[in-house]
Amino acid sequence: MTVDQPQEISVGERLLTLGWQQGTVFAAPALPVMYHKLNAEDRRPIPANRSPKNSERFIVISQDCDIKSSQEPYIEALLCMVTSESLIRKLLDAKSARWFTIDEKQRLVAQAKYRVLLEKEILLSLTPAPWPSSLERRLRFITWLGRRYDRPALPDDIVEQLQQPLERVLSRINEEHPQTLMLFSGVVHEVRVSQPWTAEPPYQMQLVLMIQSDQISAEEADAINIVIDEIQAEINCEYILLDSPRIVTEDQISLREYRGTWPIFLDYLTYQGNEINGIEPLKTA
Repeated sequence: MTVDQPQEISVGERLLTLGWQQGTVFAAPALPVMYHKLNAEDRRPIPANRSPKNSERFIVISQDCDIKSSQEPYIEALLCMVTSESLIRKLLDAKSARWFTIDEKQRLVAQAKYRVLLEKEILLSLTPAPWPSSLERRLRFITWLGRRYDRPALPDDIVEQLQQPLERVLSRINEEHPQTLMLFSGVVHEVRVSQPWTAEPPYQMQLVLMIQSDQISAEEADAINIVIDEIQAEINCEYILLDSPRIVTEDQISLREYRGTWPIFLDYLTYQGNEINGIEPLKTA
């Protein structure tokens, strides 16, 4: 007669039991973000790092199945900054491919450019905090992680004649009428544009504004109309002919229409703080 030996629990399973999953937030001030820069003398890559600030947090982006799997020895996480009250109003949620607002109340914003790989055992010594915001925002965060890599590269002339004018309009509205932009950004969670219906300029296209709910206030409707009018006035009709924008919820847009449109990532206004947008500068004495 043999006694069955208890099956050893893997590190990944222990982590899941302790509350680690995609979207878990944790503090690790001693954990630097590593990258490589070019040595100016011999033109060879050399390691460098960016240390987290005391207020900053990390957020797990690995999927739960990868956390559990013994074939995946590492966990991926992004660094999250804590921004100011004024800047959080300028953040446009999933309209950026580089930043995502994790929690508006805590002013916590994930930065795609700062990524770390951690051996799973390291997390056993850290304290996990659950996803801090709503379930809906967590689902949008997961979608944002995927879209970071499958976002389309818009043709240069579409960027120049459509995206850049759109950026100018929203930047101007933000400066002159910030409340209007805040209302617009609060209800419109994704801006898309149809692929051109004509082969040569003027390109006939259509904006698709995806809203969270079709139950919007009069103030939100006014804000949308103001933004639409400003965009229509800014676009050069010799290059782009915009049909009347479609305003739809996720439940109302068909899969065919969704696939037939491009997302417009509006990084122009996503973060205008004092942080360097790129690799950290060389430290000088």
